[in-house]
Amino acid sequence: MAASIRHIARVIAAIAALSVQQSPAWAQSERLSRQQLDSLIQRLESENLVSVRLNALRRIGEFGTNAAATTPHVEKLLTDSNSMIRAQAAFALGQIGIKAKAAVPGLSALLSDPTQQVRAAAAQALGKIGIANKSAIQRLSKQAESEPHPNVRAFAVWTLGEFARTSTDAFNALLKATKDRSPDVRSTAILALGRSRQKPKTTVPVLIEALADKAYRNSAVSAHLFELTPVAADAADALGEFGPAAKQSEPALRAAMIKARPMEVRLAAARAIIQISKPDGDVRKVLFSAARHKNETVRAFAIMTLGSLKGRKSAETITAIRKSLSDDSPVVRSAAARAIPKLGSDAGSFLPQLKRLQTDEFSFVRDSARKAIEDIGRQKKAVK
Repeated sequence: MAASIRHIARVIAAIAALSVQQSPAWAQSERLSRQQLDSLIQRLESENLVSVRLNALRRIGEFGTNAAATTPHVEKLLTDSNSMIRAQAAFALGQIGIKAKAAVPGLSALLSDPTQQVRAAAAQALGKIGIANKSAIQRLSKQAESEPHPNVRAFAVWTLGEFARTSTDAFNALLKATKDRSPDVRSTAILALGRSRQKPKTTVPVLIEALADKAYRNSAVSAHLFELTPVAADAADALGEFGPAAKQSEPALRAAMIKARPMEVRLAAARAIIQISKPDGDVRKVLFSAARHKNETVRAFAIMTLGSLKGRKSAETITAIRKSLSDDSPVVRSAAARAIPKLGSDAGSFLPQLKRLQTDEFSFVRDSARKAIEDIGRQKKAVK
């Protein structure tokens, strides 16, 4: 369920005030020649122009793990006098990933940098590398609690979430962050707890309490399409991650599904109930209502969820998905196309519409339609 929904979710991980993008696929797969590496290293070490060094760091970040040989040279820039260079160096090391583990001490030191963008970049890089010593966890925990800037606290909390499975200190810091004064930080902690799936006896009651949170967040480190998302919706999503281990939350989720005013909360609660137990009439009613909602993302999530329900799909489900293939929103059309292969024997009846979507003006809709047609073809061959 969660995996299918993530097909249309954008993972937002931008550092504040830095125009940096995630590594493109072409760069991650391209091998760097010795000459290219030497050129990048030379630009890092011999150029005085800030713009030249920044561009070199961006290129290294784009190549990610393929630029691992530059790690010692990038690490030196963590102590550069220019804060933009320090932040970009941290980001590049994060993109290199585990092969930049030698830079963990230097990145940990940057958690106390005087510039907030640098502190945020360092926290994010530690999470991407996936290694942090006890000192780093302690610094991140302190940053998550006392950092004055909420976006930096959120990055620290997100990073702590990467270590919550193996560090009790990181887990406890997340629990504390669910009470943060910033809704962005609270949501980041809530989602991190769900991602960790740790200690349900302790975590589930905290997440149930968060279902009553009335605030909205607009976090830079949360993986949601909604520009403004209710914190309660994130709490429901996190409970769903625990599956049957969160069975005690079902009454609270059902209350939220029926009574909550924001449709995002009702939809998230319905999805969580599906993951925790099994859908019933009330759950389906909310999903069909969400499929007609004015918000395109709500409609898309509802259609993806309806398509993912186990067993033979009802006539109402088939009709809702068919109608969504002609939705005004390309996001909804794409979601509907992705849902079709999950319809079993009913999927073949959608082939004419899917073929028409292969000429859609949006490339990602065309891609979804093409993949759906391929999946249906494979399913037919498997039956034979």
